[in-house]
Amino acid sequence: MSDNPTTTEVAEGTVAAAETATDESAAVDQGITPDATETAATDDPGDVFPRSVVEKLRKESAGLRDRAKNAEDRLGAMQRQVAAQQITAAGMRPEAVWAVAQLGDLLADDGTVDPDQVARAMATARQTLGIEQRRAPFPGQGELNSGARSGPHRTCRAIRPDSARARA
Repeated sequence: MSDNPTTTEVAEGTVAAAETATDESAAVDQGITPDATETAATDDPGDVFPRSVVEKLRKESAGLRDRAKNAEDRLGAMQRQVAAQQITAAGMRPEAVWAVAQLGDLLADDGTVDPDQVARAMATARQTLGIEQRRAPFPGQGELNSGARSGPHRTCRAIRPDSARARA
């Protein structure tokens, strides 16, 4: 194979290219970057796109990045709203849970709000913040047989003597 001049030239070109690549990687490891002129000289002229095409692609990808960011923000808001509804339905203020847990802690692998994780976060909030769980009132507590609530009626306050109003 050494008799063929084309093979020798190709082999020498390959060695020279390998040495150049090694030199460039060593320079990058040392924090030295090659000049733009060196890089432009080694680029294949067939890989260059017109400036208008590059600008169009950059603008398009920036728009897509913005849309993706907005979608992620909206999804996070909806997940937070669902978690807050579950927390409120369980009798706790969502702010207490957000003080001890992040939204990501309450999500399942598929991105939905996991009720078990919400319950664990609520238990952690109760323990950490010293929150007592609300007790549900007994059915019928504070009601009369007719179903009306006990206690003074609002018109009673209007006809009460002045001395009683001053005490209340």
